[in-house]
Amino acid sequence: MVIAERRLTAVRPAAKPVLVTVQVGCPARAASPAEGDWYCSIRIKGFGRTRTQSFFGVDQLQALQFALGILEREVQAFVGNAQITWLGQSDLGLKPWMPDGLSRKDGAPAP
Repeated sequence: MVIAERRLTAVRPAAKPVLVTVQVGCPARAASPAEGDWYCSIRIKGFGRTRTQSFFGVDQLQALQFALGILEREVQAFVGNAQITWLGQSDLGLKPWMPDGLSRKDGAPAP
């Protein structure tokens, strides 16, 4: 089951723009606990092909964190030499971030 999706635009030299779709799956229990108790899959589609990978963790959150943490690198590897954008910007918005004002260790907004 897909829980999140982002659509990007990729352009290779001397070619038309191509839609690249990035999907993140819902963490699920692993069939083989030897790799990890949970996994989270990502799927990247574009240029007439699809790549799916799973990332394992000890719980649902860790599996999701691993998948999201490596997502931008996987997208870049998938598109190769293509220039890729999101909403017309080179920042794909795939790196982990923290909202402004959350600087305290307990997560409460800074005074």
